[in-house]
Amino acid sequence: MIHKAWRIIPRPLLETILNNHAQHHRVPQPLILHGPRGVGKTILILERLMGKWNSGPHITGYVDFAESIKDHHPIHGQSFPWNSWSNCTPPLLPYLTNQLENCLELMTRKGINLGTISSHQIHCFK
Repeated sequence: MIHKAWRIIPRPLLETILNNHAQHHRVPQPLILHGPRGVGKTILILERLMGKWNSGPHITGYVDFAESIKDHHPIHGQSFPWNSWSNCTPPLLPYLTNQLENCLELMTRKGINLGTISSHQIHCFK
C-alpha cells in the first residue's frame, strides 16, 4: 500500500461537494466519508448538513457502524483511538444489520411524513 499524505479539502468546498451529492444524486447510493481523526467529518454531516438534506424531496440517513465498539466510541464515554481498533472484537453482523434496518425504517417514515414517499414505493425484503 502506498502511503500518501491526506488531501486537504477546504470545508466550504467539501460542503458544496456533499450538498451536490445529496441534492443532485443520479443514483441512490451510499457516501462514505473517510479521513483522519478530529477534522470534523461527523460534525459537518450531523450538525451542519443533515437537516437540509432531510427537508425533501429526498431523505438521507446516517449510520455509525463503529457505535457498537464500546471500548472506543464516544457514545459509551470513550474516545476514538483508531490505531487500537484492530485489537477490538469486531461488531456482530446482526447488530450492524439492525442499525442499518433501523435507519432505513426511519428514512421511510420521514419520507412518508414529508409526502415524498407513497405506499406504492415501499417494498419489504426479508
